[in-house]
Amino acid sequence: MTTRDLLFLASVRRSCLALAMMLVYAANAHSGLITYDFEGSFNSTDSLFNSGDTFAGSYTFGSTVVPGSHPDWTLDTQTLAMSSALPGTGWSLEFSSSIHGTLSFSGTSGVISVGNDTTFGDRYIVNLNPAWSTMLPTDRIFSFFQLDLQDPIAAGADMLTTDAVDAYPVLGNATVAGGRLVHLNTAGADMLQPQFTLTNLSTPYAVPAPATIALMGLGLAGLGFSRRKVKKIRQQG
Repeated sequence: MTTRDLLFLASVRRSCLALAMMLVYAANAHSGLITYDFEGSFNSTDSLFNSGDTFAGSYTFGSTVVPGSHPDWTLDTQTLAMSSALPGTGWSLEFSSSIHGTLSFSGTSGVISVGNDTTFGDRYIVNLNPAWSTMLPTDRIFSFFQLDLQDPIAAGADMLTTDAVDAYPVLGNATVAGGRLVHLNTAGADMLQPQFTLTNLSTPYAVPAPATIALMGLGLAGLGFSRRKVKKIRQQG
């Protein structure tokens, strides 16, 4: 093969990889699933964490689930957007504790609550709910993990633009971006809730626009031509 042929084959491989990534994104969007990643650090100390200990996780939820109304006046809707009845949904969470080391958890139950331009302003809450039997160190029951972002009217209330379950809060516009981890003793009492600050909330999956989908079609057509070209090159080599 000539140098030109080798460069062409390398270009084809890169195109295949890019197209594969686009197909993953498209499949995720087509299924109505959205994934958000998050990170943060604790700003209080208890038997599990010291102030400054960090965590990171993600949650994947169904964006087509019909929401219900929320009784809290600062919120409009609440949606069981993660459950075993919604294939592909769920969450994962990893703590880096200076006391107990790395602690990893995952679950399939989660509720998203959204309030956009309420009398309070904007608010976005995500409750990640492990199974009741999920244990933390020192014989503590992991009750739930909650993200809570707030942007009151006095601050402009521009963190959200919708109260739909797939609302994407602009972290930089939140006046409060934090939450809590709630845990209990084995008797279901002695509730402790170390507080944390959220430092990142982002989505790794972009929903493909119509133009992107058209480009994918062109890419498939191009790959068909490339396969014929590669076959010809190999026959000549």
